[in-house]
Amino acid sequence: MTFGKWLKIKLRQNKVQQKELAKKINVAENTVTSWVTDLREPNVPNFIWLIAFIAKTEDVPEYEIYNEASTYF
Repeated sequence: MTFGKWLKIKLRQNKVQQKELAKKINVAENTVTSWVTDLREPNVPNFIWLIAFIAKTEDVPEYEIYNEASTYF
């Protein structure tokens, strides 16, 4: 599995649209699309914001999401 596929699954599981994620972490919607389609990977600051958002959405500690996500880099 790739990071983009992982992110797409997480968004679907949490019923979050790419547009919502982009707004919450202050990036362009096409930036999130490029992550989901594996055209690009998030830079470190965006990765941290992304992890924090997903962790909050799932109500789990950030380190759990970080550990899960980091296996795809």
